Amino acid sequence: MAMKIVEQTPGRLKLRDRGWSLWLTFFPIALLGLGIMPLGRHTIFSCQRVSTLSAQCTLEESNFLVSTRRPIPPSSIRGAVVKRRSSGRGSVRYSVILRTKSQSITLSSRSSSWSRQEAIANRVNAFFMDNTQPSLYVENDDRVAMLFIGGITAAMGIGGLLGLCEINHATLDKASGKLHHIRQGAIGQKESVLPLHQVAYADVEQGTGKSRSTGRIMLHLKSGDRFPMTRNLYPGLRHKEKVASLISEFVAAPAPEPVIKPERAKSSPVPSTPEAAIAHYQQALQSHPDDAETHYRLGMVFYKQDNAQAATTHLQRARDLFAAKHESHRVLQVQDMLWRLEQG
Repeated sequence: MAMKIVEQTPGRLKLRDRGWSLWLTFFPIALLGLGIMPLGRHTIFSCQRVSTLSAQCTLEESNFLVSTRRPIPPSSIRGAVVKRRSSGRGSVRYSVILRTKSQSITLSSRSSSWSRQEAIANRVNAFFMDNTQPSLYVENDDRVAMLFIGGITAAMGIGGLLGLCEINHATLDKASGKLHHIRQGAIGQKESVLPLHQVAYADVEQGTGKSRSTGRIMLHLKSGDRFPMTRNLYPGLRHKEKVASLISEFVAAPAPEPVIKPERAKSSPVPSTPEAAIAHYQQALQSHPDDAETHYRLGMVFYKQDNAQAATTHLQRARDLFAAKHESHRVLQVQDMLWRLEQG
């Protein structure tokens, strides 16, 4: 399943992977299992001979929902036969069919044993051929078997829906300097937040053996750890390679430079010496402690003076103030300087 690019700008990359292939695989399996469970039947075909010339036959059928009982006229019965059915895999199953003038009634579950089904058919045919036999009783109950088969199938489908199916959202934001990843499943979601500057590159982890045509996008961190963008492997390797390349280019590109208004730059000229600049900006902050531009310029002076602690303090304050004013281009500029400070 392809990872869709929801948003792509120089400062923001948003991706989403719904994983439809697994949803479309396990949902029909769950429905199939739930549909098989009530198909089991309990069948009783019984006959009582009233005289050598007449008999009374009854067919009782029930499942988990309904139960029916109806007479079968002996004169309409044409005998019992063993029906053979083969699957595409070469396996053969047999069942006993009671034929009447108007319909065919299944008297036994499908079985791989021909002799067992033949014995049941012979009993039925012998009763109608031998007028001395007083009664006939044929019972078959496959409700437990169908419940078991359907339950296992439904459990596989539901287990796949709950354990494997998920929707992944990933947002790489240079303004906040974070990678925000959300994995949503049927029973909840998991959120992960990573520092964006810790992402070195992205590539595709390919499956092995019969799964070589599947893969997932893997983030490689500078610490040596790896972070999968999806938990499962999906088809579509070529598209994943393109997205992985796009992620690598995004994290490698520097933050876009902001466009500073000329009038703002002229209104606050930088003093000639670093010491004078520090004194000038500190005095300005006493009057306007929430001026983002002044915090930024003071932080840059400390940065050039190799005072990392003071530079970080003022640059972080500048970033928060610019973010409060929704000046994303300035946030990107300040965040880029903070990354450089973290990297030494």
